[in-house]
Amino acid sequence: MKIHRFLGDFDLASQPIQIDDQEMISQIRNVLRLRVGDRVTLVDSTGQEAVVTITKLGRDSLKVKIVESKSAKTEKKFETSLFCAILKKENFELVAQKATELGVGRIVPIVTERTVKLGLRQDRLEKIVKEACEQSGQVIRPAIDPVVKLETALADLSTETTAIFLDQSGMDFRPDFFDQAVARAIFIGPEGGWTDEEIKWAKNRGLIIAKVSDFTLRAETAGIIGSFLLINNKKI
Repeated sequence: MKIHRFLGDFDLASQPIQIDDQEMISQIRNVLRLRVGDRVTLVDSTGQEAVVTITKLGRDSLKVKIVESKSAKTEKKFETSLFCAILKKENFELVAQKATELGVGRIVPIVTERTVKLGLRQDRLEKIVKEACEQSGQVIRPAIDPVVKLETALADLSTETTAIFLDQSGMDFRPDFFDQAVARAIFIGPEGGWTDEEIKWAKNRGLIIAKVSDFTLRAETAGIIGSFLLINNKKI
């Protein structure tokens, strides 16, 4: 039987653990239909995990008892940031979800010259990445930065970061671009693509202009592929 995972600010040092998160209680009671005696996994904000048994389940309260504790998973040896233009409809949310499943550490929404949609619901994005973590087995939620203009994102980029600017005009992506990099970043443009001026800004900041396909990809497809390359550093 699958043991469902929940991320939250749990106090895994206490015994029993009292949980007052009404959304989590409702999901356990009404969606998963778990009962006293069933087990779930709790993951705290540090990545520490514990398998727990439900000892009390009321409409507004939940108590669990730890039956097995697990050490926090080792952090990755490098930082990863996905800079993605805000996309139309739910496409940015899709990119955020898949980037989370793949293990990207930071997601930065950017506004470019051809960005059409300007607003994002931070609370909805936070919920999406939390659920993606729980589903995929990731223990640390990616940070979701406030929306920032491309010029600012480029100007604030650390000199220690190896950054790729994905564009069809660039060279073929090579896995060795990220060799020895302690911090990695990939920039994804909007549906209409980067402007010539934006590509010039990226070149002047020392970014590598590269492509991942000989074909024109949808922005959300490029975002998902870029997330994979940030983590896996493999050739497609």
